[in-house]
Amino acid sequence: MASSDRDVGDDDKSPFRCLPAARFAAACLMTVLVLVVLVKAITVVHRDETLSLSLVKGAIFATRIRTPAQQQQQLLLDFNLRARNPSNFARMYYYNVTAYLFDTSAPAASSNPERDSFIYFSINSLELQQGQSADAITQVNGTRQSMYNSSFDMLYSSSQTAEGIMSDVTMRLDGLLTFEVASGHNRTSRRTYYCWPLVVGPDLSNVKEFLGLNLKDVFCREVQGRHFI
Repeated sequence: MASSDRDVGDDDKSPFRCLPAARFAAACLMTVLVLVVLVKAITVVHRDETLSLSLVKGAIFATRIRTPAQQQQQLLLDFNLRARNPSNFARMYYYNVTAYLFDTSAPAASSNPERDSFIYFSINSLELQQGQSADAITQVNGTRQSMYNSSFDMLYSSSQTAEGIMSDVTMRLDGLLTFEVASGHNRTSRRTYYCWPLVVGPDLSNVKEFLGLNLKDVFCREVQGRHFI
């Protein structure tokens, strides 16, 4: 009987009796690790990286278009909008974009930009791979019907002189921005950018010396500053 009791006691002390507890602990650890990885992945996907936009030279050039006398007068407005995707994990698409130009008489944050801007027009969609930059060269025809008469007349009548320059102009860009990642967690939101201060006028490289203009690139920002309040 003593020998039998010893055998039972030895079984109770067997190292294999800890296996279920060890397996349970390992399973819990793996679950925690998986959750940490998932949280990290979600954080990376939703990291707040946004499209970087700037207007090259901070200028919109206005050129008088020669037309027959019986046709309406026209201006050609052209500029270079530079875009950069700072993200290393997502493609970016900025599309359905409308640009509005405002002078100092109206706030660029207007709730009715079509009414308050002196001209508005569409801009081609931008598609950017990870870390890629691209230029969107835009040309728009302006007439007295599509622009405020006062703005058109000043730019048209003085399109070859320094008097035809508008300063402190703001370009507002309204469009949809989509982040596309390999995991399929795509996100789309409406984004508005403000590019300020800009100049609109003739090819300013001809007159910048006596105007004191530096013609540096102007970066566009999403959060409006005090200028727009």
